[in-house]
Amino acid sequence: MVFARRTRKWAIGMIAVFGLVLGLGIGAHAAEKIQFQNFWTWQPNTSPFHLAIHNGYYKAEGMDVNYVEGKGSSYAIQAVGAKKADIGVSDLGTAAFAISRKIPIKGFFSFLQSGPQAVVSHRETGIKTPKDIEGKKLAFGPADSGWILFPAFAAANGVDMSKIIQVSVDPPSIPQLLLAKKVDAALTYFTSVPEMAAHGADLTYLRYADYKVSLMGAGLIAHEKTIKSRGPMLRKFVKATMKGFAEAIKDPEKSISILMKYAPMTVSKKKVAVQNLKMSLTLLHTKRSKGKPIGWMARGDWENTIRLLTKYRKMKPVAVDRYYTNAFFPKN
Repeated sequence: MVFARRTRKWAIGMIAVFGLVLGLGIGAHAAEKIQFQNFWTWQPNTSPFHLAIHNGYYKAEGMDVNYVEGKGSSYAIQAVGAKKADIGVSDLGTAAFAISRKIPIKGFFSFLQSGPQAVVSHRETGIKTPKDIEGKKLAFGPADSGWILFPAFAAANGVDMSKIIQVSVDPPSIPQLLLAKKVDAALTYFTSVPEMAAHGADLTYLRYADYKVSLMGAGLIAHEKTIKSRGPMLRKFVKATMKGFAEAIKDPEKSISILMKYAPMTVSKKKVAVQNLKMSLTLLHTKRSKGKPIGWMARGDWENTIRLLTKYRKMKPVAVDRYYTNAFFPKN
């Protein structure tokens, strides 16, 4: 009898231990680790991703997302292309150029569907048209989409690039150089103007999209093998990301408050950052994608992007379906 009681206790104990181990195993398996590479330092336009992480939207879909800063679109493209990152944020025009060069990536979500790239300058420099950039000192990040797409902007507007004093710098240095007037103009997003203007600068900008170069803006990219083999993960990632952007539309101040916890040094003025985010959210759709889910991309917008890059950057185009997919959006 004593032996039987001991045996029962041992069995019950082993079942409890086994259940605990099994539970831990299931939990660990459910939290799929995702390496998420940003294209830039933390900025208001990507704050909805932080909001989605903070609100547990990715976690609820069984994902453990490690979201890290970047050094430009080319940097993110290289990370995803080399499978060092599962998902990357990139300018999609820059990604298109890489895809045409047989980098095995593809776009699957876009949150800036019209390019925000611009030439930002002090009003006193007199840069009112693209031609006015000639003879001026222009700062840019060599791996940033603004510079990669600048030859298209220059060619479309008759700008002689050889007449521009080119200043290649680390991207985070661009605002300081422009504010200190060490350069006449800089290539950056037009949404960055409110933050720089808050320092007392009287700035103006020439947005590429307003001067014959309207391309797809920023979005998410993944490796072709990830697209083919990890569809369920990408579908869940899109679902959680859509929630993050929908929440940012409803409460942009909350989105920025969360961002400021991650980037207290680069995002310090909440009112300005909220204004920046609101400007970015106006680019969530184009006329072609209006009425579709957040992030969904229109074929016509991609065809226009390919046409412009082929004409002005001598890109060798491939089939349009090679550049993007909407396969991971909810069918309803």
